[in-house]
Amino acid sequence: MNKKFSCLFFLLVICHLIQAQGVVSMSDTLFFAAGKLFYKHIVQKKQTLYSISKSYGVKIDDILRTNNLQNKDIKEGQNLLIPAVISPPKGSVLIAGDNIYLVDYYTVKKGDTYYKIAKQHNISVQFLEALNPDVSENALKDGQVLLTPRYVKSTKQTEKAQQQNEVIFHEVSQGETLFSIARKYQTTVDEIKKLNPEIDAQIRIGQKIKVPLGNQKTTQTQDKCKCTKVHHPVKFKITILLPLPSKPFSYPIPKENEDWEKPAEFEYVEFYQGFRLALDSFSSFDNSCTIKVLTLGNDTLNLLEILKEKSVDKSDLVISLLNHEQNDKILENDYLKNTFFVVCHVDRNETLAENNSHLIQFLTPINLQFEALLSYLDSNHNQSNIIFAYKGDENIVEIGKLFQELAQQSLIPITTVNLNQMHNSAVFSKLNSQKENVVILMANNEFFVKEFLRQMFESYNKYQIVVFGLPTWLDFEFVEFDIMEKFNIHFFSSQFIDYNQYEVNSFVKKFQDMFGADPGRKAFLGYDMAIFFTKIMKEYGECYFDCMDKINESKLLSTSFNFIRVGKGGWVNSSVQFYEMKNFYLWKK
Repeated sequence: MNKKFSCLFFLLVICHLIQAQGVVSMSDTLFFAAGKLFYKHIVQKKQTLYSISKSYGVKIDDILRTNNLQNKDIKEGQNLLIPAVISPPKGSVLIAGDNIYLVDYYTVKKGDTYYKIAKQHNISVQFLEALNPDVSENALKDGQVLLTPRYVKSTKQTEKAQQQNEVIFHEVSQGETLFSIARKYQTTVDEIKKLNPEIDAQIRIGQKIKVPLGNQKTTQTQDKCKCTKVHHPVKFKITILLPLPSKPFSYPIPKENEDWEKPAEFEYVEFYQGFRLALDSFSSFDNSCTIKVLTLGNDTLNLLEILKEKSVDKSDLVISLLNHEQNDKILENDYLKNTFFVVCHVDRNETLAENNSHLIQFLTPINLQFEALLSYLDSNHNQSNIIFAYKGDENIVEIGKLFQELAQQSLIPITTVNLNQMHNSAVFSKLNSQKENVVILMANNEFFVKEFLRQMFESYNKYQIVVFGLPTWLDFEFVEFDIMEKFNIHFFSSQFIDYNQYEVNSFVKKFQDMFGADPGRKAFLGYDMAIFFTKIMKEYGECYFDCMDKINESKLLSTSFNFIRVGKGGWVNSSVQFYEMKNFYLWKK
């Protein structure tokens, strides 16, 4: 009797201890996003990151990183994405994009490949690989069992019901921010946060958030990507327009140990060479497209005649690096109205694509960069004293006013200083010794920036200061890197080149070997554009333009993409990358 009582008591103690720590049952719902598989776990009472990590077999740091958590504090009801390192059981719910699947088993047959199996299940190879991380394609054997998804239904059926309640779910894509999502659905960040009280940090890729419909019922652009073909035999014609003199197109390559200063227009030669290097690196692309280059100098008067003479309207894609005036003349005319046209300069806003259903704005417009910046500040510096200062020509003044308007809409408290009208001391007088100070400086003049940072350095020991600047500062000759380092200067841009990456260093070496010079930003841009467009053309064929938001390319060197449709159906890249100067190196945030 005593033994039975002792055993019962022991079991009760064990149960109590388990309950105190919070029993963790693995979720039966998974998400496939950004090429990876995640469990969706809802935190239950008394559960901790430690108990959750043990149940799913992952490290606590991986959970923190995936969910952008700053500490280990979690609360009941909170949604967590857990990287899947444990294979899900058969019957688990799997959500990928707009489709719902159930996890099923597939027995490998002789001659099977990942491509063949993926095609049979109407999924991507990347999706199949994510479900079977421990299985190598080279080791596939007859009779081997793989996990595969069995299609159930589309989430669009659920969306109709959601729309009746004036709310839809949006899955966060790479490069998106609360600002860009709010803008897309014509609502505000504040409204989204009211619907999603669990959002207390930066949103993450694959996260599903509630969004109020607002005016979206009448303005939302329908998904036009209907392409279901696997192979596209079409050979595409790409024309590149460069603002270079007609002759010579090439420039002399410096000899070893010879001093050589790049001509200003050489950056456009670099763009083409970067484009060409990408095609050479992936020779299979050469079979899917032909490239024609037109050098047009700064000629605007005879521009249309030259384009007609060269039959540019017969191109499947026209990539223009021409100046604003030249592009405006082309877009105002109907000659290329049925030709897909790409502009590669940073515009102030996305009005170009809003008014043209065949246009792609490849680099993120300034207003979308500012929206991303405001979202970043709201997530990472919402307790800081934020000061926005600008100085420069009429263009800088207009940019300053644009930021002011967006800041007012965002409800983030920001002090604005027009340094064209006030002395630098107007900024320094607003620094707060009781909290972190974030100073955003919009200025392009090298000597002004140097003097401003030098004066601010005098206050370095009194205040905690973080400075946001322009990427062009990195090209300055006379602004000392140690001053940038002291202020932990942050930058935001469509492009970020991480020279710590193997692929970047490989490209730099190839470029140096071929041209005897270091590649500039436009060389990287040319490479990335070639990779992006040849891949989307190869995958979606003649309907590639309607599928600009379907490509997730990881082999790009400097540019990130998150294309959104605007206005009449043109495309705009809304992706922004943040990076900082730390330990005398640039690190991506």
